[in-house]
Amino acid sequence: YYRPQDWLMINTGLRLRKKTKVYNRARFSVAFQKVTEGRNDRKYRDKWLRKRTENVDIYSLNSDFDKQLPLAQNIYYGFSLDVNNVKSSGLEENIATGKVLAVASRYPDGGSRTFQTGLYFSYKKNMQKLPLTLLTGIRFSATSLSSKFVDTAYYHLPYTNINLNNQALTGNFGLVYRPAQWQFRLNLSSGFRSPNLDDVARIFDSEPGNVVVPNKNLKPEHLYNGEFGVARAFQNKTDIELTAFYSYLYHAMVRRNFQLNGQDSIYYDGELSRVQAVVNAGYATIYGFSMSADILLIPHLGLK
Repeated sequence: YYRPQDWLMINTGLRLRKKTKVYNRARFSVAFQKVTEGRNDRKYRDKWLRKRTENVDIYSLNSDFDKQLPLAQNIYYGFSLDVNNVKSSGLEENIATGKVLAVASRYPDGGSRTFQTGLYFSYKKNMQKLPLTLLTGIRFSATSLSSKFVDTAYYHLPYTNINLNNQALTGNFGLVYRPAQWQFRLNLSSGFRSPNLDDVARIFDSEPGNVVVPNKNLKPEHLYNGEFGVARAFQNKTDIELTAFYSYLYHAMVRRNFQLNGQDSIYYDGELSRVQAVVNAGYATIYGFSMSADILLIPHLGLK
């Protein structure tokens, strides 16, 4: 069972609305959060109650700017920064005698820190001689993660530190063409996800008989996506829309059987468990389509 979560947030923001050379609107926010949560478990008729607790301090900074330009043009740009400090601990208590002993924590017991920052810029243009809108953008992301294991006796990990540093440049390009009652949409985009603390450093039993262990060699996922859509309106009574998409996911992060120190099973909380870890698969594809219709049958009665 979970203990009650304690959550504190302090947030302050500033909004500016003034036409200047660099923006028409600007938004800034600074925030701090403190989160404490815990998970407790005890086997049936066992006198030992395990208590694992996490404390997380979160610092964040965001800034966003909008600027209107001549000839129906807009630019948007900004910056973000997030830092997480995680402390994890574990103990077990004998509910009969009150004796307390240390046990393995869910996350590295020496503490963990994650850092994520990003810069983005996007551009929007409504063409004046054509019913055409262009939207394109680019983003640079940088992430880092560091974790330290102080007591490796519980799982005999072959390392005491996990350090990851990843960067990526992603973007998107979109067009919307609206002749008469039609609308055609094309969007190309790329995405990036760096391994987080859950992916790379957590130790937990995913289900009875399996235990997920850290994998310090985990790499980021990269996504490449294409989407095309067509919509048609009929005399303001019927709207029909078709959309198709295809995504290619490279280095997909999935959970698979694993080995720790050459062994495929270890004892976790007193039970022999199959070792698993989040690893990078070669690739994955996601594709499909959707269709929708909105029909006005008679006044005040429609079908969607």
